Amino acid sequence: MNRKKTGSRRANHRHFEESVERLWCFDLLNGLSEDEQQTALSQMVFRELEPGETLVCEGDPGKQVFFLSEGEIAVKSQGHLMGLLEAPRTIGLVALLDDEGRTATLEAFGRCELFSMDEPAFEHLFRHSARFARNVARYLVKELREGYEREKLFHDHLEDFFLSPNARIVPGPYRADPFEMLIFLMKWDSARLRALLPPGLSPIPGLSDMYLLTFSFFPSLTTTNPAGQNKSFRYNETVPFIPVLGPCLSPGAYCAELYPDNVLAILLGRELYGFPKRHGVTQRSGNRVDFAMADRMVARASFADRRAATPAEFASSFASEALGEAYFPEVLKRISGAAYEFLFRPDSPLPLPFVRLFLHKQIPDVTSTEVNVYQVDELVQLPFKILSIGGYQLLRKPEVRFFDPNFFLAGEAIAAFSLTMSFEFGAGEHLIDYLADEAGEGGGLLSWLQGAVKRQPKS
Repeated sequence: MNRKKTGSRRANHRHFEESVERLWCFDLLNGLSEDEQQTALSQMVFRELEPGETLVCEGDPGKQVFFLSEGEIAVKSQGHLMGLLEAPRTIGLVALLDDEGRTATLEAFGRCELFSMDEPAFEHLFRHSARFARNVARYLVKELREGYEREKLFHDHLEDFFLSPNARIVPGPYRADPFEMLIFLMKWDSARLRALLPPGLSPIPGLSDMYLLTFSFFPSLTTTNPAGQNKSFRYNETVPFIPVLGPCLSPGAYCAELYPDNVLAILLGRELYGFPKRHGVTQRSGNRVDFAMADRMVARASFADRRAATPAEFASSFASEALGEAYFPEVLKRISGAAYEFLFRPDSPLPLPFVRLFLHKQIPDVTSTEVNVYQVDELVQLPFKILSIGGYQLLRKPEVRFFDPNFFLAGEAIAAFSLTMSFEFGAGEHLIDYLADEAGEGGGLLSWLQGAVKRQPKS
């Protein structure tokens, strides 16, 4: 462990002075006088941590507060990664104040630099510096206010799109204002991807080992129904899409699970369409996105930089990365790019195409004690009408790291893209009722054709 008192060996660390300058930007230390800064600095220990090095262990006494000036700290509980704390960040203040012990293990996620202040030094500064004491109070009040805001946001999620009496959901069609989507083209085991598909869906030939991991940032989702005037909500969402062929060889994307960070988005999706949604937190910071679920870190997607692209360049690059250069020569790249640019240009005489989204809607039978007994078990198609699309970008050197071994997907990122779009969606279509339709017991082309013949529209 590399430790040193800040009053010595300063010249031996080329980052030290820069770290000290960053130190005074922390909420707890901001605005201290020069004498108070020197007093605080003389009582701190500067530390460097190598990747994986442990700072504190879960259950340890909270006898220090840490000021992370560079790097990231991994927060772990019972061996699971719960999240990442990025510099600049104050860590461990609550445990220091309430003396209840550390609630998690802290490890260096990469190389880290931090300052630590022990309990006696903290108490001395708290008693002798009115500014420091005020900063501590403001820091805690800020944390409390953020808790109030999270609680208020949760209640707003539940109320915004409901009408009385009978808690009626405001009807659609629902419309997403222009939003940014980051798309990571993932390569994984084809057998595992195929095992995720319900009967009636099959992988697209040549793409059986591919799926898309997308991160969407919705500034506003509204309804065009008059009853929903002035009602909107925003959220972020992580969604994996598996490219598939559905009934009658119709191409589309299958969603096994979706992860919004908005309770209302979960309720609307489940109530109206049967979306298999779970709450997940999608946070963007610079050139990376972190995805966590149930207070557990699931994945981090990152890229080196981004470059604007024409529609033709976007389409040809996407197709060649998915199919491979060997199966997608230059002439096909030019043809696909030109076709995409024609279809999606603003003045195109053709309407923008819709995207088929396939869902496996399952509602358990509450009268049964068996696990796999359902009141509703069917394949649903939900058409997304694209209203606008643009803002194409190519993301260089993409990487996706999965931290939770229990997550149902994994794989390697082979390309990444970004675009801006808006869409509208309304009524879904029931394709295959697995409880009544024997075609649901099979798979592949025979199941598609049987489903197309036997399928009956439902009111």
